[in-house]
Amino acid sequence: MFNYAQINEQGYCIGISSLTNEVVQENMILIEQYDNLYISRKYDKESKQWTDEYLSIIDPQAELTLQDIKKDTSPIKATTSLTADDTLTIMEYQTALDEKLSKIITHLGL
Repeated sequence: MFNYAQINEQGYCIGISSLTNEVVQENMILIEQYDNLYISRKYDKESKQWTDEYLSIIDPQAELTLQDIKKDTSPIKATTSLTADDTLTIMEYQTALDEKLSKIITHLGL
């Protein structure tokens, strides 16, 4: 078996795989054994060594403010332009899906 740590663009391990065949991919790093301790750990591609740096995880208990949300969505707003017609189309689609779901629920007797 071949054990690999799958890393993201920043070099952090986002998954571990145990495969029957060897894989040659830039984001798949061969490791000696299957070990979840690699998860979130950073791999330095230049030195080909694991560092002591870990991907920070957002505290789920941390208070989320409207300002945080606006900051997170500003890149999306800069590249996306929805018109009033687009919004109406989305709402119409949602209504059609809701109607289909209601029919299915009625048919199933739920």
